[in-house]
Amino acid sequence: MSKLPNQYDLGANAYLFRSGSIYSSTVCILAHGARPEGAQFTVPENCTIHYHTNPGASYKMTDGPFADYTSFTHSTQDSSVFRRGAGEMALDVILGKILGSHWQHWGENDRERGYRGLADKMLETMHDPAAELHPHVVVVRGRNKLLPFTTPYLWLSEIVRRVMQSGLVGKPVNIHLRACLGVEDELRDWRAGKQQYKIRA
Repeated sequence: MSKLPNQYDLGANAYLFRSGSIYSSTVCILAHGARPEGAQFTVPENCTIHYHTNPGASYKMTDGPFADYTSFTHSTQDSSVFRRGAGEMALDVILGKILGSHWQHWGENDRERGYRGLADKMLETMHDPAAELHPHVVVVRGRNKLLPFTTPYLWLSEIVRRVMQSGLVGKPVNIHLRACLGVEDELRDWRAGKQQYKIRA
């Protein structure tokens, strides 16, 4: 599958969709999420993590990821619940793929469910005078082809590291995590939608 013009590999299992405002320092992560008890990491220099739900809580993406992205871009103020800045300890979160056919019951067609739909939505936002933000977007990719209902997990700390080293984002970087922060038992598998993740040892 050929990539879209603003679609960049962010390691082997994530994509960064670059904003038309290429010097934007805002990054929006759209993902399923779960948080093992006690998992933390140190926020790197020139970075702030914005969490959009409380620890232990679900994140309500009622109308799907594209509607959630639009809501975020039209926010007139920071809608995050809490933040962690450079040098502070932040909650680490297991993240998984969210763009896919499991949103079909909202009436979205194939184009709208996938990466093309995200790229189109980002372009639409660039021409929307009501949009306050023009963020880059990070999504987890790569369902396992042998086990179609599973996908590799990816930690927030790893995504942050890759974003900071990518050279694709302006600094200081503001990373907005729009995902659940439910606490999960580290001894069992975790499922969100049709994805399955195994907590690291």
